[in-house]
Amino acid sequence: TKGQSVQTNQVSIVHLQTGWDRAYAESYTGILAPTRGDYQVSVAGARPWVGPISSFSGGVGPSSAEIRVNADSNSILLPSMTAFVLRGFATEQVADAPHLVATTKLVNGKLTGTIQNNSTMRFTDLLVLAGDGYQVLSGLAPGDTATFSVTPKVSNPYAGPPAYSTIYGNYFYGPQPSQITDADRLNLEKSSILSMVAAGGFNGISLTIAPMIVAWTQQPYEQITVAGAHPRATAESAVVIPLAIGAIGAGSLPAGLVVSRFTDIDGTTQNGPPGAVFMQSGTATYDFTPQLVPGTHLTGATLDSTSQSPKGGAFPGQSLSAEAWDWSQSAWVPVTYTPLGTSPLPAAVVNPSSGEVRIKVTVNTQALLGPLSLTGTVQ
Repeated sequence: TKGQSVQTNQVSIVHLQTGWDRAYAESYTGILAPTRGDYQVSVAGARPWVGPISSFSGGVGPSSAEIRVNADSNSILLPSMTAFVLRGFATEQVADAPHLVATTKLVNGKLTGTIQNNSTMRFTDLLVLAGDGYQVLSGLAPGDTATFSVTPKVSNPYAGPPAYSTIYGNYFYGPQPSQITDADRLNLEKSSILSMVAAGGFNGISLTIAPMIVAWTQQPYEQITVAGAHPRATAESAVVIPLAIGAIGAGSLPAGLVVSRFTDIDGTTQNGPPGAVFMQSGTATYDFTPQLVPGTHLTGATLDSTSQSPKGGAFPGQSLSAEAWDWSQSAWVPVTYTPLGTSPLPAAVVNPSSGEVRIKVTVNTQALLGPLSLTGTVQ
C-alpha cells in the first residue's frame, strides 16, 4: 500500500556572495526505504563533509542514526534500515555557485535594486528580506532580471513572531489545518530554512537589519543515487545572497540599519541575553558609526530602543539617565533619554565629518541594557 520505491527529501542552503564562482552549501537528506536492509547512497561531485542526522523514527523507537562513510568513493552506507522509516544525513561542501548577481542601494529609506539570473537554474520565487520588511517576487528564469523595493523594518521580538516565520503562512504559527497539503509542508519547510538564515541563531536575537535575497528552487542542489539508481525525490533549495548596502545616501535612516556597540562598561553587571547586560549600577558607553555617502550628514538624530519591550515602556523601578558626547565642546552633555522608547538628540552630538555618535547611559537601579538604533534623516 505504500509503494516499493526509495524516496528522498532534500533541503539545501547555498550561501552565495555576489561575483564569487564558489559557494558554501549545506544539504540535509532524508531517505525512506520500502524494505528492510542496507542502503548504499552515492553523492555526486566533490567530496563533502558528512554527518548523521541523529534522530529518526519521528522520535519514537530507536534514535541512533548510524552511518558509514567512504570518503574515497563519496558513498554513505545506511545499515539495517527498517521499512518506511526515515533515515537522514547532512553534508557540507564548497561547490560551484549559481550565477546570481544582485545590486542594491538605500534611497529615501527604501532598499531598491535588481537580481539577475545568469545561471541555468529556474527559481520558483524569490524573497527580499530586510528585517521585518520584505517583498516576494515571482519566478526567475535563466537570463531574467527582477527589480525590488523594500522598506527595512527592525524586528521586535517581544511584539510577536518575526516576519520570516509567517511570510509563507505555515501552520506552526497559525491554526492547524484539518488536512495537511503539500503546499502546507512546503511553506513550513521554507519557514524552517528562513529561521536558519535570517534569525540570530546561536548569537541570540539580533536587532541589526541584515538584508538578503533568498532564491527558491525545487531542483535538488546535491545529486545522489541510492543503490545505483535515482530515487523518487522531492527537494527545496535556497540560494541566499546577502545584500551589501554600502554607504547610506540621502533620505530617512530607519531603525535597525545603524545599531550600537558597547565601547565601555563600568559597574556591577550580570550576564543578560546575547548582546545585552543586566546592570545593578554604573555606566555603559555606546558608539554608533554610520557609513554615510561622502558630503552628506545626519540630521534629526534619534535613539530608538522600542524593540526591547513589548509595549515600549520602561521596566518598573528602572532609573536611567544619559549623556552624549558634544563634538563642538569635546565634553559630555546631558540628554533627555526615554528608556524603551525614542530619544531625540541635539545636532552637536553628531560628528559633522563622520556622523559618529557616542552615548553614555548611567544606571541607578537595575536595568537591562541592550542594543540601540540610531535613526534620522541623511541630507
